[in-house]
Amino acid sequence: MKKLTLTVASLLFAIAAYSQNVFTNNQTATNGGSNTVTTISQTISGGVGNTGELNQTADGDGSTNTAGITQTSTVDQNTAKVTQVATASADNTATIDQNSAGATATIDQNTDSDGSSNTATITQAPTSGQGTTATINQKSHTAGANTGTVTQEGNTETATLNQEATHGGANTAEITQKDANLGSTADVTQNATDFSSNTAVILQQADAIGNILLNQTSTGMGSSNTANVTQNGGSYQASADITQDAKAASSNEATVVQNGWFETVTVKQTADGEGSSNKASVDQNTPGGANSMVSITQNAIGGGANEATIAQAASHGSTATIEQNADALGSPNMASISQSNDEHVAYIKQIGTGNSADISQLEGPSHDASITQTGMDNSVQIGQAGINQTGKVTQTGNENFAYLTQLAEGNMAEITQTGNSNSASLEQLGSLNTATFTQNGDGNSIFAVQNGGGNTFTSTQTGNNNSFSITQNGI
Repeated sequence: MKKLTLTVASLLFAIAAYSQNVFTNNQTATNGGSNTVTTISQTISGGVGNTGELNQTADGDGSTNTAGITQTSTVDQNTAKVTQVATASADNTATIDQNSAGATATIDQNTDSDGSSNTATITQAPTSGQGTTATINQKSHTAGANTGTVTQEGNTETATLNQEATHGGANTAEITQKDANLGSTADVTQNATDFSSNTAVILQQADAIGNILLNQTSTGMGSSNTANVTQNGGSYQASADITQDAKAASSNEATVVQNGWFETVTVKQTADGEGSSNKASVDQNTPGGANSMVSITQNAIGGGANEATIAQAASHGSTATIEQNADALGSPNMASISQSNDEHVAYIKQIGTGNSADISQLEGPSHDASITQTGMDNSVQIGQAGINQTGKVTQTGNENFAYLTQLAEGNMAEITQTGNSNSASLEQLGSLNTATFTQNGDGNSIFAVQNGGGNTFTSTQTGNNNSFSITQNGI
């Protein structure tokens, strides 16, 4: 066995002011040997910063690559890079720790064997200044695991993680960015094939402009994409863009929590194959928050299922949209939007199959709600409390049912159901009511109550088992 070890003492550098500290080391271990650099410690008090680079190759059962770089500087522009290649059951472990502004850290890891793993950790905490960048690239094979962790403090931070796992492997990415007054960016791409899994946990504690971009793809029965995103700390203009693709009985799950103002969340999920599923939950509950936007799009193919929930409370001027589609083999679609306070807009669109939708908007002087469902086991429920409500329900085919309640003031409602087992109920209890019903075909039934206000009523039921009931008590 061949073992290459460099000690801390042999790699300790102390460079005078206005100089540059540069270190490059190449290591190769074969026949089960190990490469170990416990720590490169670079300290500089001036000049253009530290540069440290390690290249390690290990080959053989039980071999390992271990690398650590620590850079301490009173000036900016530290640079550290670790490249590790492990074959024949070898593992890679790398750590970079930097304390200066403008620091750049890169870890590239590759394993090529059963159960081999990559572990990378980057910590950047400048004592002053801004502009740190961290990049981790990991690739494992055959039940290998990739674990990447980035922790950044300061301003204008950027973290990028790229991970690939196959044959029962796993990708895990964790990014923490905090104390960012000028914005932070997290970019994660994960690809898990053949019964592997992706997990990403991202936390941004920023006062302004936090950006998250996350792409996950998984294939194979039991494979999964899991995203857990939190943006808080009174953030302003935070955005999260999540794309998940699950194939062959895989699953997607995304959870987003934002606590701030002018926030944006976009979730796009595709589940392809019997037993596949999409699940998304977005929580934008900020007391005094304003102008937040959420869009969830879910597509379930070949037996997949969709589920989505949006909560927007204690905020002003929020917009929520859910669009779900499943083919004829799919399990039920479910959608739910809940909004509080004022000036909210909500929209739900579902095309097939076992649709159900729920919008609830409370308080607020001005409401809006709309649901469109095309086929098969449709059901709708809208509730609105407060002043200027509007509602709209459109269902085209199969087991239709709709219910709408809009309490006092500006009310208006429109329900259109075209085919099959129609039923509709409307209660607008008070104020300037208006209602329009249209049901064309099959099991029709209608029930309406508009108590008080300027009531108006229009109803059209054309074919089959019509029924009718109305109560209007005027002003």
